[in-house]
Amino acid sequence: MFANRFIRQIFFAATLIFSAYFTVASAEVKPSFVDAPSFTGVLEQALAQGVQSTSQVLNRLGPDVQQALRDAQEKTDFKYYNFSARSQIEMLYQRAEAGGSGQGELFLARLKDALTPSSAALAEDPRLKFLDGIPRRSGPIVFADIASIDANVTAKKISPAVQDALTILSEHTSSRGLGHLRGVLLRNLNLDSTKDAKDAARKFDDLIRSAPSRKGVIAAAFTAHLPPPKLQIAVQRVIEDFARSSGAFAVDPAVAKVMQGLSSELTVAEHRLVQSDAAFQQNHDINQGVAKSSVDAKSSDAKIALALSKAAESAGDVPPAGGGGGPFPQPRAAGGTGLAQKHQQYVEQSFQRRSNIGSAPPLPAWASRAPPVPRSYRVAIMSPRAARGIAVGAEMTSEVARRPLKAYWIADKTSERFGRLVISFAPCKENWFKFVWEMLGQCNGDPIVAASKRLHVDSFMAANQLLWGSFNTEAQFVEGEITVLMSMNPWVLPPGLETLANKEQDAIRKYEGLIASYNATVSAARHSLLSQKSNQGLDFDKQFDPLNPAADIKKLEAKLSQLTKEIDAAKSAVEAVRETIKQYQATHGEQPRSIVFHPAIHGRELAWSAARIDFWFNDTERLFEEANSVAADEHTTNKLRRALDAAKEGAGTWQFFEQDAIIDLDRNGAAPTVAVRTSASRNADEDGRFAVSLFRLNEASGANEDRAEHLVEGEAEIRRPLAWLQRMHPDFWRLSDFSTSLMLLRYLKSEQVQLFSFSADEFDEQRPTPEWIYGSTVRPVTKP
Repeated sequence: MFANRFIRQIFFAATLIFSAYFTVASAEVKPSFVDAPSFTGVLEQALAQGVQSTSQVLNRLGPDVQQALRDAQEKTDFKYYNFSARSQIEMLYQRAEAGGSGQGELFLARLKDALTPSSAALAEDPRLKFLDGIPRRSGPIVFADIASIDANVTAKKISPAVQDALTILSEHTSSRGLGHLRGVLLRNLNLDSTKDAKDAARKFDDLIRSAPSRKGVIAAAFTAHLPPPKLQIAVQRVIEDFARSSGAFAVDPAVAKVMQGLSSELTVAEHRLVQSDAAFQQNHDINQGVAKSSVDAKSSDAKIALALSKAAESAGDVPPAGGGGGPFPQPRAAGGTGLAQKHQQYVEQSFQRRSNIGSAPPLPAWASRAPPVPRSYRVAIMSPRAARGIAVGAEMTSEVARRPLKAYWIADKTSERFGRLVISFAPCKENWFKFVWEMLGQCNGDPIVAASKRLHVDSFMAANQLLWGSFNTEAQFVEGEITVLMSMNPWVLPPGLETLANKEQDAIRKYEGLIASYNATVSAARHSLLSQKSNQGLDFDKQFDPLNPAADIKKLEAKLSQLTKEIDAAKSAVEAVRETIKQYQATHGEQPRSIVFHPAIHGRELAWSAARIDFWFNDTERLFEEANSVAADEHTTNKLRRALDAAKEGAGTWQFFEQDAIIDLDRNGAAPTVAVRTSASRNADEDGRFAVSLFRLNEASGANEDRAEHLVEGEAEIRRPLAWLQRMHPDFWRLSDFSTSLMLLRYLKSEQVQLFSFSADEFDEQRPTPEWIYGSTVRPVTKP
């Protein structure tokens, strides 16, 4: 009987789980982005909820308190005491003290008595024990008139014991709202240059008294912060501090503990990267004519301050429509729509279209025609005609065996360049034994919390954008299909060269047409003469020589003679155009090649990195010299450069492609980590996140590109130096982090787990996107 009941319980539990799975399987859970303005709105809402809950508690204390609250609500605008539950209780305490000595402490004692029946912790809190000694005098509390409470009254010093009581009582009266904000802000913001805690507290109180709204107070506190740390980091710390304790995006205590304990120390390689990458980017920005780098700290703080001021000006104290963060932002890069159209046009001209509406844009007149490349990822990455850039879309599988619960993106404590993904997992593995363990109460422990390695913020945000951004059908990320992150675009030439290329193509087609006309004329004449049996001994194998004096033969001779002259002239025209092209190239120097990027990385550092990566074969000396600034190992650097040069010898075209990945939960170290391993070796450090396909092209005119030689041996030999570059070169490192981020986000998406981002997207809308590149010098530019 017990066994039958046990089996029925298991069956019922399984039914519920499968039912819940299929119910949510179709629902799309999108990331929630918590930046400074949205966080300000959430704080404002939480404070308002705390005030509302506290008003309900206070109204139950009696008519005297009820009247005091009505006075505050009806006779004043926003003031200090309406800011939070704590300031509301503090206002009543101050009015009671102004009404008669000891009345304030009596008010606090009565409030404690009202809360004690529902909270044993409050009753036993040693910080409130002094209230037990307050005589409980009967009769109403005398509150001073609200009009008499001016800055002099509110600025009077309050004892530390009463300060603690105000904080503790507000935490209990605010229910699910926020009782106070003072502690969180003062712990993380530097509001006083002397570092004096009392002065900082007084300054915060002054901000509350002078601001017109709760949002105004919060924004003023943020912008009053005096570095160090920089404002961006300070805001980040406030957000994380708030999330660890309360609010619309409160985290599990086990998660909060891991977040707090994440190492702030960079590895040796990371430290070198931070040191060298700033100079590296500045050097490239100068060469590219870019006004400034998007990692400009002052620019970041200025943007946050501006956003905060706008948030403070909007909608007063009206709570936002929903709690938590907002939807993931959709940054708009400079040149947005035009750049996106160039990428879409390239993809439609190169690959099989997804849309049945309309047709692909026509290829230029001078371009050779070929069938489009299939979209299947495994097919496309091995196609010579797709081998023009960087592709993503590899298979992602999970071996975690535990259900992910929540995920958070957190900025690094040391450098705003980095961040980490923190994921909590169910304590029990997902298998049939789990039902047994759950019934025995063995799955009720703390979740397993794991953090990713440090990842570039720019790469992580770009990966989010790729998965969640709004793009046209051809650019949308689709599982199992290729997504072109970056590519050379062979269908676009610089304007001057394109004009000459069109002239060359017109001349070639005229020449080929005349040849075809000549051959057709000869073929028709032969057929006609043979059919009439009047060839009169002509030998057609000798180019009509000698000619028959017959009239029809003379006409044919004249026609062929004219066609021969036209063919010679057309051939000369082709040679003349080609000579003009040579002269143009000699005069104008190396001609840049057109490049396109997926809209998800427009305006990002990653776009510039991707452009340089695709053409690094042309300048391996500089490539490895830059990598050695991080590696600091000249012997290994030179050895791997020789290996790479040997492996890619003979390759005329190539494609970097993302490798298949396994998501794994590693619990062997000091703390659990969530890792992305390469399927082939199960070690990302050995193979890297990207491999490369190599092809030797037949340079003969009219050669079939699909028959290019696949350099399989070179691809195997190049893996080791390529993996090393992904750990040591700033550009490759950033690209590798993009793939790692994309795989982790695809995993979360497949598991229907929402991501909360506690890190600002340092996207610079004014940063340009390169559209051309000079291959021999590996120099991307916005304009030729």
